[in-house]
Amino acid sequence: MFRCRVCGYSSSEELDGCPACKAGWKAIDVSHGPNCPKNLLDEAMETPNGLLVRRCFRLLNAKTIGITITLDDITEEEFRVLELIEAERQAQISSPSGGDGH
Repeated sequence: MFRCRVCGYSSSEELDGCPACKAGWKAIDVSHGPNCPKNLLDEAMETPNGLLVRRCFRLLNAKTIGITITLDDITEEEFRVLELIEAERQAQISSPSGGDGH
């Protein structure tokens, strides 16, 4: 749902600005309904597999800030997820759009 913070106009269609009061896109508030992909992702991240993925992203962040992580520090399952994340990252980088989502 998209709602204008200035005049309260709302729409289920994506808004770049408010058609009622002409407020710019910064005035548009986005709420996430039950079928929103963000809500579905949030729910999935609370499952055991989601918690594993979250831990792997934390491990990657730890590596980025300079913490040394060895194979003795992670489980085989974590290692496999890290491999999948890296493979997806490489696929995004090598895609024609350069991973910018377009």
